[in-house]
Amino acid sequence: MQKLQIAFYRFFRGGALAAASLACVAVAFSSGAAEARTVKIKASQRGVVYSLYGTEQTCTAGVPGRVAIRVPPVNGSAEVTRVPWKIPAGRNCQGQTVKATVVYYTPKSGFRGRDSITLDASLDMYVNGIGERSFGETLDIVVE
Repeated sequence: MQKLQIAFYRFFRGGALAAASLACVAVAFSSGAAEARTVKIKASQRGVVYSLYGTEQTCTAGVPGRVAIRVPPVNGSAEVTRVPWKIPAGRNCQGQTVKATVVYYTPKSGFRGRDSITLDASLDMYVNGIGERSFGETLDIVVE
C-alpha cells in the first residue's frame, strides 16, 4: 500500500486558515460542527469570502473542493465557482496556482452591517480510491 499525504486548506478572508492531512485511509483530524468565522467586505463590492483547495505534500495541485450554500445570506447574494487560485504567502506551497472552489459575496446596494452564510463543503482525498472530508462553515460577514 502506497502512503500518500494530502493537505487541504480553507482560506477565510479574515486570515484564518485550517489545514488537515491524511495518510493512507486514516484521517488525521476530527470533523466538527459548523463554527462561525468573521469576514470583512467593503460595501457595494463583490469579494471572496471563502476558498477551498487541495494540494499534495509535493505542492502539486490536488482536487478542488465542493461547496454548496446551505443557508444563503439575507442582505446580499453569494455565488460558488471554481477559479485558478494563487496560494497566499505564508501558506504551504505559497505562490503555486491551483484550482479552487471559492464563494463570492455581494452585499445589497447601500447595505452596511452584518450578514451571514452557511456552507456545506467537502474535499475528496483519494488514497487507494477512497476518502472524503466533509464539514460545515458559517461565515459572519461584516459589510463596512
